[in-house]
Amino acid sequence: MNTTQLSPSLALQTFQIRPTPSALPAGETVDELMIDWSGLPAGSSASIYLPAVSADDVLALASGMYVTHRFSRVDAHTLACAAGGISYLPVPKGFGQDYAGLLAVSLPAAAAPAGDVPTYNVVVRQVTTSYQTTRGANANAASRPKGTRWRQVLGTFQVSLSTKPPEEALLATERLYGVFQWISEAIAPTDRWYPVFVRYLGQLAGVITGLGGNPGQIPPSPTGEVPGFPAPKPRPVPCADAGEVVGKIRGVTYDHFGDFDGFVLETETGEQRRFCSREAPMLVLIHQAWTERTLVAVRPESRRRDVPRSVVMLAGGDRR
Repeated sequence: MNTTQLSPSLALQTFQIRPTPSALPAGETVDELMIDWSGLPAGSSASIYLPAVSADDVLALASGMYVTHRFSRVDAHTLACAAGGISYLPVPKGFGQDYAGLLAVSLPAAAAPAGDVPTYNVVVRQVTTSYQTTRGANANAASRPKGTRWRQVLGTFQVSLSTKPPEEALLATERLYGVFQWISEAIAPTDRWYPVFVRYLGQLAGVITGLGGNPGQIPPSPTGEVPGFPAPKPRPVPCADAGEVVGKIRGVTYDHFGDFDGFVLETETGEQRRFCSREAPMLVLIHQAWTERTLVAVRPESRRRDVPRSVVMLAGGDRR
């Protein structure tokens, strides 16, 4: 997963993680986020916003699990830390939907490019406990399982940050701000992603102001159009012989936690194809195409034919 660098010093990335299972036996270790900041320059810092999680609960867990840690409270749902080496962040128990969050990384001023554009990486892994119970072990969830247990990686993502000069960063951030304003209009206030998008937009607006722009003059735009600058030229619709599938959205799929996990496309020949995705912006796009019965072209990944590489909404319902 990549993030767009917003300025020479700040980058933002939305993410989601699984809560530690609420049925975890007493005394067992909760899940942790193992964050590898070692790819960042010295002097970097970061914050993690999890609106469904209490920052005080996370700090209490960290104080009980570790001799020392670098996290501090920013507000009721935000933690900050120096971004260097490797950090461990406990994940509180929960039930149901995944936790939606926002990672903000600040680079020192010295990281701004003078010539070549460097790339910095942050790797986040969620570590959980797995069990292999022995025959005859007590299966009571309130007791500690007998048998073998080990820590393993449940999921991982990498954020790659590439810096831009301020004059380039301003236009890129303004375009991103317009797109995310447009996306946020379709997110209900009760949606778990809503507070994340509100925070994201607020920080984008701050970056634009800091770079000399005016976020109040940027309207919501699905194409990232900015006053005084035309919308970026759209990429051509991929050809059918490259694996493109054209049709209309037949349905939106959710997993057993109620989280969006993909969609079903009915092709022009009546075939139904299922595609997998968990990205919130993809849900907004697919839901719009579904409700408006818009004809779309989906180009899958070359190695995974059930994962969309791109989705093109075809104007007027006609293929072009």
